[in-house]
Amino acid sequence: VLKDEAQQRQCFFDFLKQTIQEKINTEMPKKWQQKTDTIAVTVAVLSNGTLEIGAPNNIKLDSILKNTILDIPQISPAIKQGIYVKTQFDLPILVPKE
Repeated sequence: VLKDEAQQRQCFFDFLKQTIQEKINTEMPKKWQQKTDTIAVTVAVLSNGTLEIGAPNNIKLDSILKNTILDIPQISPAIKQGIYVKTQFDLPILVPKE
């Protein structure tokens, strides 16, 4: 168990990034995976613990990302002054170029 908040945050980001990357690698055809690009995937943890994830400018990737949510366990939302709050961030992810 990680006690340091920075280590917990980094572990969470690493887990999300790895889970998303694995889903993209299995869902995208191999021929598209030879050339890659990095995009920012938007991830939001709502105050009720619900996860939202997407790539607004890439419809095909956005649908794959929405399926990724099913592979991620329940997440506890951030707490600020004793109240659950929404947290949103961008993760850099390698995606195939078409």
